[in-house]
Amino acid sequence: MKLSHIASKPYLERLTIEDIKKVIVKNRLAIPVINVGNQEMIVYEHADKWVLLKLLDDDYLWSLMTEQSYEVTGKREME
Repeated sequence: MKLSHIASKPYLERLTIEDIKKVIVKNRLAIPVINVGNQEMIVYEHADKWVLLKLLDDDYLWSLMTEQSYEVTGKREME
């Protein structure tokens, strides 16, 4: 269900590995990034699947006001 929700997100097609790596580093997430040939890829680890799902669902946010990182449990888009 979570993967279906993520797959429907409009930002997914413009998401880059560089974007993903910035969030991994900023939030100190335990998600390995490996090189396969000339391409970097994130590694799915079943033991900690939720951290990857939350990453792809854009659940790690940064506040402009407080300069604090947050893991959110709910979001509502601003218009």
